[in-house]
Formats: sequence, C-alpha cells, structure tokens
Amino acid sequence: MCLQAALYSNGKVVTGRNHGEAYNKLSPEDQERELQSGFLDPRTGRFLLDDDSQFYLKKILLIRHAQPTEEEYDPGISEIGHMQCKRVANFLMVRFNLPDFKVFCSPVRRCRETMDSIFEEIEIEKSIGPLYEKRYEDESIAAFLERIRHVLEILPQNSIVVSHCDYVVNMSQLALAMSDPASFCQVRCDDCCWGCKISCGSVTYLEHNKPILVGLTDF
Repeated sequence: MCLQAALYSNGKVVTGRNHGEAYNKLSPEDQERELQSGFLDPRTGRFLLDDDSQFYLKKILLIRHAQPTEEEYDPGISEIGHMQCKRVANFLMVRFNLPDFKVFCSPVRRCRETMDSIFEEIEIEKSIGPLYEKRYEDESIAAFLERIRHVLEILPQNSIVVSHCDYVVNMSQLALAMSDPASFCQVRCDDCCWGCKISCGSVTYLEHNKPILVGLTDF
C-alpha cells in the first residue's frame, strides 16, 4: 500500500512527499482553515488520520429498497414502493449529476426492482452482485462488516448502492468512522432498530467525512 502525506480541509485534499510540501500547495485562505492531517491511499480513497481514525474520499448514495409486497418469499416492490421510486428518481435527477455515478445493487428481488424502477429512464451504469446484499443467515457480524469494508475499498469515487437497512447503516458507519464496531447494527435488517430512520425508499448520502442526508424520505 503506497500512502501519500495528505491534508484535508473544506472538502478538498492536497498531497505531497511530506506534510510540509502538501501544506505549501494550499492557498493562503485554505492554510488558515482547520486542517486534518493524515495519509491518503490513492488506490482506495481511504484517508487515514493521525489519530488512527479514517474516512473515505468518496461520494456514496445509499438507497434502501422500496416498500415490498406482502409475499413471504423474495417479495418484489408494492404499488406504494413504485411511487417511492418515482419520488426518489425525481429527487436524484434534480440534486445530482447522475451520469457521474455508478449503481451497485443487491441481487434480492425487491432491490433489483427498486433499482430498475428508479433508473428506468436514466442512463447509468449498473451492477448487481452478492457483495451488496444484507447480512446472510449464516454470516457473522465480523464477516459482514469485513464484506462491507471490502466494498468501500473498491467502490468508485461516485457510487450509488441499492441495498437493505442493515447494509445502509453499517456502510455509513464504516465509511465515516462514526463509531466503534462494537456499537454497529448487529441484527438483520428485518429486526433493525434503525428501521424508523432508514425507511424503505429512503436516501442516505455520504460525502467524504460527512453524512449529508440520513434516511431521507421527504422529497
């Protein structure tokens, strides 16, 4: 892993052979701002701070699947769910430059249908795979968190992930280094205590080290 000395301030990062060189690249105005010092892994976008915490220099949109039908096995999304998707699509088109993003989606039916419904009329690159699925029945918390960490390492700089409540919650915490892993959401999404905040058809937006939107449904 080749790390670069880096300084972060006001949404911008500068790098150099050492922190002095990085500091000299800042404008006089930026030099007066509060700076965070650390090291950048340019391959993954991971910024490691001097206090051993970290965050990712990425813009990540996390969408929890829309309301499912009442089918017991692998439900699709309901009529209300399709309405939720339409509102999400309108919001995203106004707020973001979507061609700059790539979409990654859980293979579970309600997630696939959510992705298809939101991006039905939007030209955007999509990928579906098990890496983006909720915690498996036989998967430990440690393994689940490690899977999400791996995804964070490989996500492009501008990414959209369509997944489940437990995935949204834990990816947010890992991406922003918001808490100790011991306090992470440790139940599957169907029983998640965050359900009231990360509702079906909601949008969570992480930009570098800040949670800009958390479980937004009021579009």
